[in-house]
Amino acid sequence: MFRQEYDGEIWVEVMLVKGFNDSEKELETLKSRLEPIEPDRIYINVLIRPPAEPWAVPPGKETHRISTFDS
Repeated sequence: MFRQEYDGEIWVEVMLVKGFNDSEKELETLKSRLEPIEPDRIYINVLIRPPAEPWAVPPGKETHRISTFDS
């Protein structure tokens, strides 16, 4: 596996967008995909500035609560 061969740190950034990848199912899928990678850090980003696409809106507070990726 790449993780065992790579000596550096692996950082992952994820942008959560309401209605696109903010459901509990999507977050569980994301978690299951990230676990084998064993990243050193996972940064969860949400929209703050006005986006380029009108459909891109920040997720609700409930998504913030369930997106901690703690086991």
